[in-house]
Amino acid sequence: MNISYADIPESTILDTGHRRIYFRRKASPMDKYVYLHPEDKDYILFWCDRLVVDILAKQIIDPTFCEELFKQSKGMPTSGYSGLRNSPLTFAAGIISNIRRNPVEDIGYKQLEYIQKLFKIINFAYTVGELKDELGYNSSTKKENPIPNKIIFKEA
Repeated sequence: MNISYADIPESTILDTGHRRIYFRRKASPMDKYVYLHPEDKDYILFWCDRLVVDILAKQIIDPTFCEELFKQSKGMPTSGYSGLRNSPLTFAAGIISNIRRNPVEDIGYKQLEYIQKLFKIINFAYTVGELKDELGYNSSTKKENPIPNKIIFKEA
């Protein structure tokens, strides 16, 4: 089945620096999931990947690096597997794992709220937090990579 994204606006960057991502809920019985433009889904995966990889790579140097992100958080959802509250890092890893295991996997409507919270953490980490020097740069242009935007989801 082909999906039409014609009725879903493309994401925009707001004056506040937030990235507004539009979505549409799927029809029943899949209505607990949302349609996102593929590039928006890729953006979410890219920064979840970066967060997990950059933090774990630093763990060899300092096992306590960003240890706060390993702690269960009331700001994150409960795991469907363990029934325990996720940490920001396990939530990011779960998003990656679900979609990488099954590329047609969709993001759940209930996950949107937590992805917004996670992107506040990601934005902080790469702008003023422990990962501020880890953005990297374009080796051709020698320009720094852009910072990750905080996300706001809006139903189309």
